[in-house]
Amino acid sequence: MMWGGYVTSKGVDIVSELMTQDKVFAEVMKTENDYWGNSRNRYIQYLEEKHERDALSAITSAERRGEAKGLAKGKAEGKVEIAKNLLSLGVDYETIIKATGLSVTEIESLRDK
Repeated sequence: MMWGGYVTSKGVDIVSELMTQDKVFAEVMKTENDYWGNSRNRYIQYLEEKHERDALSAITSAERRGEAKGLAKGKAEGKVEIAKNLLSLGVDYETIIKATGLSVTEIESLRDK
């Protein structure tokens, strides 16, 4: 029960008081204070956390670029499908260009497909 309080930070005041009275807790606190009291250890921890944040940021950026590329590809494919449908309905090129933003060459290439 006392360890649960220490690990989860519940009842910190009570646990802190018990720690000073219990040899095991006192040793844990001393080890923790020795570790975090060392600036080299804090700096190493900082670098490890920074590395993790940077790696996560790189992954997130790559995912965003991938999503943007996917959206652009989907949008382009959608324009092509609309142009095909309009062609099949006999709509003139000028209207298809206005509706899709495709060029005359792109529309002509769809006519044969």
